[in-house]
Amino acid sequence: MDNWAKIIIGDSRKMVEIEDSSIDLVVTSPPYWHIKDYGVEGQIGYGQSLHEYLKDLYRVWKECYRILKPGRRLCINIGDQFARSIIYGRYKVIPLHAEFIAQCEDIGFD
Repeated sequence: MDNWAKIIIGDSRKMVEIEDSSIDLVVTSPPYWHIKDYGVEGQIGYGQSLHEYLKDLYRVWKECYRILKPGRRLCINIGDQFARSIIYGRYKVIPLHAEFIAQCEDIGFD
């Protein structure tokens, strides 16, 4: 068994450098919606609507599904988020964990 790890820095929405069904584990902590500006053009989260944010992360999960070997795991570190009152007119909890679970199940994750 090979005991090595490779870290690739890039856009997780399109992981062209990684072959299908070649990865054993994906661990990620995606950017939260509209909290931090990383100063990167096309970044996920900041400056997006909630719909755009979730759409981008769906693309990420879909890529993760493509590259993971069958039966392997995707681990996502995320918490629910409070939306500011200026966006919804009141404070609102956005259940990101539930959104991500629904997205992943739609893609084919168990």
